Parts: sequence; C-alpha cells; structure tokens
Amino acid sequence: MAYVVTQEIKGRQYYYLVHNYRDKKGGWKKKKKYLGTEIPDEETIESMTYELTRGPIPWKLKFLHPVFLPDLDDIKQIYELKVGKDRISKDELDFLIHFTHHSNAIEGSTLNLVETKDVVVKGKIPRSKRVEEVLAARNTKTAYEFVKNYRRDINKAIILRIHKILMQGIMTDAGKMRKTPVKITGANFQPPMPDVLDLELDRFMEFYRFIRTKFHPVEVAALSHLKFIELHPFTDGNGRTGRILMNFILTKLGYPPLIVQAHNKMDYYRALEAGTADQEYTEFVNYVAKNLIEQYK
Repeated sequence: MAYVVTQEIKGRQYYYLVHNYRDKKGGWKKKKKYLGTEIPDEETIESMTYELTRGPIPWKLKFLHPVFLPDLDDIKQIYELKVGKDRISKDELDFLIHFTHHSNAIEGSTLNLVETKDVVVKGKIPRSKRVEEVLAARNTKTAYEFVKNYRRDINKAIILRIHKILMQGIMTDAGKMRKTPVKITGANFQPPMPDVLDLELDRFMEFYRFIRTKFHPVEVAALSHLKFIELHPFTDGNGRTGRILMNFILTKLGYPPLIVQAHNKMDYYRALEAGTADQEYTEFVNYVAKNLIEQYK
C-alpha cells in the first residue's frame, strides 16, 4: 500500500509517495519517493507506486531516434590504433591539456590553455590565479589518469570517487552526495531531493546497464551524461564529473573521448536543455556525435 505525504521545508510543501512493507524478519519498514512540489496526476502516481513497490526500473525513452552517422565507425577505427599503450602518448597528453582547460573554463576557470599546460605538465602555478583554479586543473589530470587505468565498468562507488578526486581541496564534501535541496538557475527541471538521491543513483545505474546493451555506444554515453546532469547529485562539480563519466563510457565502449569546447558552451547547454525539458533526447545525442566527428576527422 502506498500513500502520499507532505513535508514542509522552509515554508514550502514537498510531496512524497510512501510505501510501508514487512522485511524478512516480520518488521515494518518504509520507502519514500519524491513527487515534487505538486501532487502528480493519478496515472503518474500509479506508475510511481509500481516502481516503489517492485523496485527501480529504467527511465522510459520516449522520443529517442537512432543516430545514423557512419563516420562514427571510421572514428572508432582511428582511435583503436592509438589505445592500448601503457603510458600517456603525445596525442593523449594534448587531449588531456585541452580537455582540462575547456571543462574547467565552462565552470568559470580563467586559466588559459598555456597556463593549464603549465599546471598539468610542469606542475607550475600561474601568477594571480585562484588556488581553486589551479586545484581544478591538477585534479582533472588525476581524475583522467584514474579513469584511464580503471578496468571495470562504472558503478556508484566510482562515481563518488571521481567526484572526490575532481573536487579535492575545492569543496569540503568532495565525494559525498548533497544534503540539501538545489535549484539550478535557468534550468527547466528540478533535481531530486537529497533524501532520495541514493535511490535515484541506483536508478541511474539501472538505466545505464539497460541502455548499454541496446543502443549505440555514443548514444549510451550521451544519454548517461544527460541523466547524470538531471540527477545533480553533488552541491558542485556535477558538470565536470558528468563530462569525465561521459568520456569514461565512450572509451570503455571503444570510442574516443570528447572535448566540450568552452567557447561553444551555449550549444552544449541548449542541447542539454532540450533533453531535460521534454525528454527529446535526440538533440543531445546528435550534439555529441557531431562534435566527435568534427574533433577527430
């Protein structure tokens, strides 16, 4: 039996679906699912009740269309000639420098490409730059190398570990899921409340495992990134963690990693927004595919 309850936080009403059930020892336990600031319609409640009482199921993919870009196979063949080396090659080091610069610049870092190279390659600290910017560059290199040498597939623990590496010394709760609600300025979606984040991260992993065997690797990487951004599990560093994860998935599935260019970040944001607005995933999948082709042709 499931029922709706209300919780007031700072004068605002939040709704939850609650399910009471007996454990194996005969005792009573409770599950909760965040509904939002308004009670959904009856059909939605029924669907959520099914999920709550029978376990997590993958997100529904409403309007996803296959990406028919044959150039992607050419890119994969080119990339496969470069991988499998024990140390970072010249091409990989160049990628790391550019990826670090652009990923952090999207989040407001003022380090230019030369300064980023000095930090990543020489360990040199640029003058008149904030400590957080230098740490962000160093941490990105460490996270990149960690992911490169990690042989297993992604899981919840690795997601937390990547965030901890990326945000070490920048935020006090690096590697820990947020404990407070968050509202993203300009976003058209509401990330889940903190008390359901653990369950939602489980659902994210279910979603990833589901699409990994059914969709093109580029679609898998793009959709996983989109869903991770919607989840927004950390108080800060979600974008940087999401871009590392997207590249982790791409390389795990035999494709080259992607650099989201800082000077084109508005295109990146628009493609993300299209996916989070009405589940029209195609635009973001095509964005990733198009940029991979442009980057490696």
